[in-house]
Formats: sequence, C-alpha cells, structure tokens
Amino acid sequence: MTPEQIQALGPAFANYLQPFGLCCDYPQTFRLMEVYCNGLLSDLARKTAEPIALASGVAVRTLQEFLKDHCWSFQQARSTLQQHVVATLARQPADDLG
Repeated sequence: MTPEQIQALGPAFANYLQPFGLCCDYPQTFRLMEVYCNGLLSDLARKTAEPIALASGVAVRTLQEFLKDHCWSFQQARSTLQQHVVATLARQPADDLG
C-alpha cells in the first residue's frame, strides 16, 4: 500500500486497532503497535524495525525494544481478534455457502 492509501485508512484502522490496546501493558506500547502495524501495511521494501521506525519518525531503538521487550497478552489479542471476526461475520449477508 502507498502512504496515501494507508493515511486514507487511518481512522478505520485506528478504530480496528483500538480494542487491541487492552492487550498492551501501557499506552506507549499501544502507540508503538500502531506504528509497527502501519509499517507492515506500507510499501516499504523492508518490513523490519529499522525502516519502519525511520519512515514513521520513531527512534529505531525504541521500536526494536518494543518488538523485543514490551509485554502484551497474546491470549487477549487472540480473543479480541476472534470476537472481531465473529461480530464481522454475523453482519455479513448469507450466501449459498451458508
């Protein structure tokens, strides 16, 4: 995705990520998760911490430490995703596949 496409998705993507904030130990971690997820969606040639951090204006070491050291609950993130999928599928019209 181009930076313009990501920016256009900004509010919708932020709303999608919001429930995952409860999976992080503190707000700074959630902000870094947003930066990292946006970087993964970007058109960067390399999707590692350094190019993502540089493109988003975050200190490289900070994003590296987020990926290495910051605590978050995998179980809670999985549960949040499952709840999102169930709610989304329930709103979809039925089709021939059921």
